Amino acid sequence: MAQFQLDKPDNLVELFENSVKKFPDRPFLGTKNKQGVYEWVTYREVGRRVDNLRAGLAGIGVKRGDAVGIISNNSTDWAVGHYATVGLGAFWVPMYEAELTHVWEYIVRDSGIKVLFVSKPEIAEKVKDFPKRIPTLEKIYLIPGTGSGTMAELEQAGEKKPVKSIHPEPEEVAVLVYTSGTTGDPKGVLLMHMN
Repeated sequence: MAQFQLDKPDNLVELFENSVKKFPDRPFLGTKNKQGVYEWVTYREVGRRVDNLRAGLAGIGVKRGDAVGIISNNSTDWAVGHYATVGLGAFWVPMYEAELTHVWEYIVRDSGIKVLFVSKPEIAEKVKDFPKRIPTLEKIYLIPGTGSGTMAELEQAGEKKPVKSIHPEPEEVAVLVYTSGTTGDPKGVLLMHMN
């Protein structure tokens, strides 16, 4: 067995937090608006959202080793959810918006997702009955919007009760990605923090 020593930071949480400290006012993530122009958010803005969502997730019981899923295309919200999740020592399970409903259900069940974020009301409608059929799935949150059952609600709750981040070990799972196989069910691929 090979022995090796990783340089610090050796996990995604510290890597992100170090970047927020070092580059707080630099543009970090950009999203194209309807005119095709990028609108940027800074490391500080994303860091604040990550801190709030991490605390919101902790407040509803997400803890080390839990799975948090998302059905969404790439976005700032996707990144916020990811960093908030791994900051609790939990792991992230991303799924494509363009996937079939039965594949989402398989992945949610197979990975043991506890909390699921969805990017659109149409997707929320398709997955609304998952908690009745999947014992591990406790709650589904809609990403857009500000009312009850939204990501913003969790962020607001977390802002009131901050929770310090966990710095996972390099060998801990950060992301569980499912392949889209040509035959059979999708296969889960574990990505550790050191990957």
